[in-house]
Amino acid sequence: MRLNKDEALRKKNFDAFEKKYDYRPAIDPDEDEKYWMEESRTGKPVLFIKNGDGTNDIRMNSIYDPEYEAERWAKKVDFGSKRSIVMVLGFSVGYPVRALKKELRPDTSFYIYEPQEGLFSFVMAFIDITDLLSDQYCEFYISKKQTAQMETAIMTEQSNYGAELQGVTSPYYRIDDIFDNTLRSLFMFEAMHKNYQRNRARISFECRLYAWKHMNEALDIIKFAEAIPEGIPAVIVSAGPSLKKNVKVLDRIKNHALIVATDRAVSVLDHNNIIPDIVVSLDSQKDSSMLDGEVVKKVPLIGSFQTNIETQKKFRGRTVYYDVTKVERAFLGETVDSLGAFESGGNVASSAFSICRLLGIKTIVLIGQDLAFLDGKHHADESEAGKPTCNTLEIEGIYGGTVTSCTEWLAFRDFFERQIKMYEDMRVIDATEGGALIHGSEIMTLNEVADMFEDKTYNLTEAFAKIPKTQTLEGHERTLELMNKCLGDFDFIAKRGEEVADFCNKLLRIAKYQNIADSKVQKKLKLLDDMRMSIYELGAYSLLDQFWIQDVESIPDYTFMLRNNEEAIPILENAIKFYTHLREDAESMKEAMIRALQTD
Repeated sequence: MRLNKDEALRKKNFDAFEKKYDYRPAIDPDEDEKYWMEESRTGKPVLFIKNGDGTNDIRMNSIYDPEYEAERWAKKVDFGSKRSIVMVLGFSVGYPVRALKKELRPDTSFYIYEPQEGLFSFVMAFIDITDLLSDQYCEFYISKKQTAQMETAIMTEQSNYGAELQGVTSPYYRIDDIFDNTLRSLFMFEAMHKNYQRNRARISFECRLYAWKHMNEALDIIKFAEAIPEGIPAVIVSAGPSLKKNVKVLDRIKNHALIVATDRAVSVLDHNNIIPDIVVSLDSQKDSSMLDGEVVKKVPLIGSFQTNIETQKKFRGRTVYYDVTKVERAFLGETVDSLGAFESGGNVASSAFSICRLLGIKTIVLIGQDLAFLDGKHHADESEAGKPTCNTLEIEGIYGGTVTSCTEWLAFRDFFERQIKMYEDMRVIDATEGGALIHGSEIMTLNEVADMFEDKTYNLTEAFAKIPKTQTLEGHERTLELMNKCLGDFDFIAKRGEEVADFCNKLLRIAKYQNIADSKVQKKLKLLDDMRMSIYELGAYSLLDQFWIQDVESIPDYTFMLRNNEEAIPILENAIKFYTHLREDAESMKEAMIRALQTD
């Protein structure tokens, strides 16, 4: 039996959706020709799509019992005991998502992507999803603009909480390029993050400590942003191999736009005697000799807190630090800011793009942004440093045909395309004159850009001359006091970590030979939570978690789910390993902080 639409129910759902997302779903005017709903044997709605596979009508749920069908499907999904982020392709009539929510941990995050907004809007006239819309662990993405923000939202949760990413496709949904490409990019981001923690996080944190120690000499990023002339465009100079084609045209653009040089592009600018207005650097291990050029001797550096220490020394007194974390702000004070949500994109050029956006710049020109090889060359300089070692592939070129790129550069291209979709008020011009096509950008030559900018002139030297320092003397002394306090906190963490590991051993024996769910054990579980909380509430542990612990996969979830023996055993075994090793982590980080405090 076909079901009739309930417009009052649809309005209720739409109102809740709009309240949460400031967007009201669009109804397909031809929805009745495309979709219909029938009643299952159990009285539940069943969705049908006319010509769903191009020829035949498709039924999206069981005509007998769609809830039971979804529950059987969900039981086959096994993500282990750790907290997960689940990206779901297809909402359908909601049965798959609700079945997963029953099967998985209650703190599992769901990012639900429905590729057909019209289908979603049609379904809203048959089922009530206001409970899902009010659920803090459920996010819906149905519109083009929302979908552009999905990847960034998931990346933020990956970075902040370390949950494991999973991707699932609801029954009867077919391959979707947006879902597949987003998931690929997110898995790549997750792998890069884990690799960073294993191999680079500790040296990066020592660079951060140097920045903290000298924050009283750094330029105030808020005042720096205020000094940027309204309406000024920016040209981001990257070091791709095409840079040599048009670098001299920057002479025409000087004083007509903000010239932002990435660190590796400085040698090419120096060779052509072109003085940029800003240099950007972010890498803790990048050779600081790249910034030895005469053209940057008086230029301010916008650097991440983890910029190479030698680079920080070269620009001491004229560095603007960006992308401060919440943890760092607790040590450095509120005058240290990020100007807003920041996405680094994984390299210095994409970071420069985000910096320009946060500085309020609405027109951004990219040059040297090849994201591809040119006659075998990977950068405009002659150095072999930074040669990609990942797999190469052919992608669409800026002037048609294909160019040879690699998986790493593909992720950088995805960043630019994602930003262009998210920030529709920005104008992005690709004047590289070679390399990969960045979808959504305008393609121009740099001479055409120079023609466009020549009517307006800006005095940036004067604007940047009056930027105050980030910290007062009192603020800096407070930072040093908090750093010194951490030294004692690291000792507490080392000792308490061993106590927690010992207590987890006792609980593990209960889980193996008795019943962890026994009411008599609940006091012990509460004590375990209290012991762990005494570690987590310290700023020193936040530093360990975010910047120092190399095996990120071993970090236990903030909340332990010990509801039965089967669930408890792997969680406790991992906790024993983690808290036993926490002493070494705490002691080595303490030594790094002592070195920073003792070094000028």
